[in-house]
Amino acid sequence: MLLRIEGRRGVLGPAHRRYRGQTPLDNRELWSGYDWSGGGLEWGPAESRDALIGRLLPGAHESIVEIGPGAGRFSEVLVERARRLVLVDVTDEALQRCREQLGERPGVEYVRTDGASLPGVDGGSTDVVWSFEAFVHMQPVDVAAYVGEIARVLRPGGRAVIHHAGRRDRSGWRAPMSAELFARLARERGLEVESQETWGTYDDVISVLFR
Repeated sequence: MLLRIEGRRGVLGPAHRRYRGQTPLDNRELWSGYDWSGGGLEWGPAESRDALIGRLLPGAHESIVEIGPGAGRFSEVLVERARRLVLVDVTDEALQRCREQLGERPGVEYVRTDGASLPGVDGGSTDVVWSFEAFVHMQPVDVAAYVGEIARVLRPGGRAVIHHAGRRDRSGWRAPMSAELFARLARERGLEVESQETWGTYDDVISVLFR
């Protein structure tokens, strides 16, 4: 009940701070042992990957950071839109899958994270941060930490497109989050919220942010 109240009010309060599901260790263990033979396409969006990226992230970009690329289902589209693509994941397994998918292309970097930071990505160095099917599985304190990191690495005028949970849903392994809380986290860290839309089976949210 308190999680819902805080979520509606957009408050990272005691209930969200105490929540201990979907920790970085939980995610590392789950996705390290996941059967990636489907390439992550089993969660395919209603829109094609190309259409979704084209709608939310038009044009070409100098640099893109993707958080939680999984087996690279969006990465293989994003790599054609950037001179530099940095793939950041909590598991070595996912990064290896992406290497197999993309190969050792010039301009593609693979970064292992602790699940709440963007190591090796300089401040103000990135045009775009993209993430799908990752933030939905993160505990709120780690989402807050990542939003701070997004604000740190984006250049002025940079954009972030983040798919995150809109409510807690045990059947979809969704961590507690709301559009209101995510927007407040972004604004408190110096980011502007351009748009938010409900998306997918579990009433997730896609938030588009600007630096």
